[in-house]
Amino acid sequence: MIDDLVAAGVVDPALIGVMGWSNGGRFAALYAIARHEVPTPGGNRAAAFAT
Repeated sequence: MIDDLVAAGVVDPALIGVMGWSNGGRFAALYAIARHEVPTPGGNRAAAFAT
């Protein structure tokens, strides 16, 4: 989904953020860390996360 939004020009790839609340915050942190280390198939990385 991230790659599709970037390709459509809806999202600036330098400003990709992930957020969540409670247990979703934990998953947001894990996803952001994982996607910073290993980019999406389209080459995008998470720039920030918030819990």
